[in-house]
Amino acid sequence: METKLREAADAEAAAVLDRAAKMSGVALDALRKKFPARPVSDEWPTSVLSRGEVLDLLSAPPFDYGTGSGLESRLGAVRAVLTWLESFPGESWQMRWRNSRAEEMSHTELTQAVSDWFLQRRKAFKRDNLGTGVLVLVCADVVRVNPGWLLSRGSNLREMIFKTRDPLGFEELRKISQLGDDWTRQTARWAQRKIAAVMAFKGGGVKDITVGDCLELLDMPGKSLAWRYTGNSLLYSWLHALGFFPPDAPTASGVFAFSPVNSLRSSSSTDSLWSISQYEISSLIT
Repeated sequence: METKLREAADAEAAAVLDRAAKMSGVALDALRKKFPARPVSDEWPTSVLSRGEVLDLLSAPPFDYGTGSGLESRLGAVRAVLTWLESFPGESWQMRWRNSRAEEMSHTELTQAVSDWFLQRRKAFKRDNLGTGVLVLVCADVVRVNPGWLLSRGSNLREMIFKTRDPLGFEELRKISQLGDDWTRQTARWAQRKIAAVMAFKGGGVKDITVGDCLELLDMPGKSLAWRYTGNSLLYSWLHALGFFPPDAPTASGVFAFSPVNSLRSSSSTDSLWSISQYEISSLIT
């Protein structure tokens, strides 16, 4: 009996989400047209640096933090990733990254593919070099990587972007956050991670993020609804509070009211559904 109730509840929740997605599509499309996201180009100044110039950049502040052995380990990871990327065509590191089709693979699959590449050439390669090397190149804005792919690897992207890309911008965010939600609680940490991921994908600092960039997060594929939506409204409210969005930018409630999950949460027919527990709806809308 319990199994049948569960199945019925899940089916009803899925139907609610489907209806919400269709209703929200028109409203979100209008917002996206008015506030387009920044495009990601094939090249920009740091993406066309030579191999030697990239290594010089990463040997200087703010990337030379930590002990000497830590820095050399990071540079070794970067050298490995650059060596692999050089096997693909392109006039920039970004074009080589795209031509590698790395983002079409899971992190496990990519690590195996790169390991096999080095093995076939009888070159040494540490498996953990891939993740570290890609992350350092992302922080230095040598390559720009899709937020969903970056966030799915559970890296310390947030800490590294905070430290190397825009520490003053993140300090402003921290001060803004203390007006309400605690900077260290789970939803706030998700908001910080997603801000870091947007910067990693689009380039620039905190105040370069646009309304359209935030809207793109609603399209980001994820492992679950909780993973996909947690922190979105909070990060937008922080950025909006910093005062650099255009005067006619909608509030967080005006943007994320269109979220299918918000519709599921507000639907009286689903208040007692098993799916609410399953998707942790209480943590999705901040």
